[in-house]
Amino acid sequence: MALSRDQIVDKISNIIGPNNVVTDEEVLKENSHDRYRKYETLMGLYRLPLPAAVVKVHSAKDVSLVLAFCNEHKINVVPRTGGTATEGGLETIVENSIVIDGSEMSKIIEINETDMIATVQCGTPLQVLEDEVRKLGLTTAHSPQSKPIAHMGGLVATRSIGQFSTLYGGIEDMLVGIEAVFPDGHIAKVKNVPRRACGPDIRHVVMGNEGALCFITEVSVKLFKYIPENNQFLSYRLDDMKTGFEILREVMVNGYRPSIARLYDAEDGSQHGFDQFALNQCVLIFMAEGPKPLADATVSGIEEIMQGYKEECTQVDSKIIETWFSNLNWGPDKIEAEREVMKQHHHMGFTTEVSGNWSIIYDIYENTLNRIREEYPRLKDVTMLGGTPHIAT
Repeated sequence: MALSRDQIVDKISNIIGPNNVVTDEEVLKENSHDRYRKYETLMGLYRLPLPAAVVKVHSAKDVSLVLAFCNEHKINVVPRTGGTATEGGLETIVENSIVIDGSEMSKIIEINETDMIATVQCGTPLQVLEDEVRKLGLTTAHSPQSKPIAHMGGLVATRSIGQFSTLYGGIEDMLVGIEAVFPDGHIAKVKNVPRRACGPDIRHVVMGNEGALCFITEVSVKLFKYIPENNQFLSYRLDDMKTGFEILREVMVNGYRPSIARLYDAEDGSQHGFDQFALNQCVLIFMAEGPKPLADATVSGIEEIMQGYKEECTQVDSKIIETWFSNLNWGPDKIEAEREVMKQHHHMGFTTEVSGNWSIIYDIYENTLNRIREEYPRLKDVTMLGGTPHIAT
């Protein structure tokens, strides 16, 4: 027989301690949705079943005890740390679910400067880890726009990609080791070794599972030298996206790896303040980084390629782009500003990631915008209709 809501709360309180079991209604509401329903939560519309409790965990053993209990009694579990997901994976769609909150598992366990690896608990904010390793002249090189608020466990669980992925790759390329707890309470740990020579890579089973298979409790990620004095920006304005895609392809297939390679159409670019130098035009952006000889060679190679597009492209002041990029990430201040706009205008927006090969990516771009304009004519008055291709290899 299924346990009642009160029985679930009582039994989990006995397992992990009543101070770690939250049943306040406002907290339950906040934990029933993720940012996929940001407009609904802003307007106080909580239409999904509220969880029976939010359970605060502080160790892999805590997670193991709670998951074993929930597995035995067929109780649905939603893992959560930073709560910045936008795909609906944190929603409590099943009655009397339990939200396991790992946000207080925020310890930086080790920063190993020899092996260039940082090991942290799942609730460690990425920004906190980045700030710590920068004191040592290092960086995680992972920079999604949610960097100021995202937590490490969630970044691995959602297979995160960052703004520097063209050079450093996504989280799947940075993850070295991992600890996770499976539904029966079993704690599994994949060691921090550079490579495995046999069998499937278990990290790739855990990574990107969106909390459906296990609860990630600890991750180890690569570190890199932080030498921003060598960062170099290149930016160009041009009249059409097709040319921009051709340039991006040429840069990449010739083996150059800028850390940033972005192409904005005129509509999207205007929302980033690019009208000041590229009114009704597209904007192409690169950044090279790393040791100075490498950064210089990357810039030299891109500039050589751009010589073939002198008629189509005009270079613009890189300082403008550098200033823009330094303010790109979404911290609490920008989230609050977005909330105010939504309240006033009842507008909202989402980021949709689309992956395609070079041969079809321009067609995807064109077909998507054409369909939106044809099928949703009211959107002609809505800003940020355009797209931002972001190259990851």
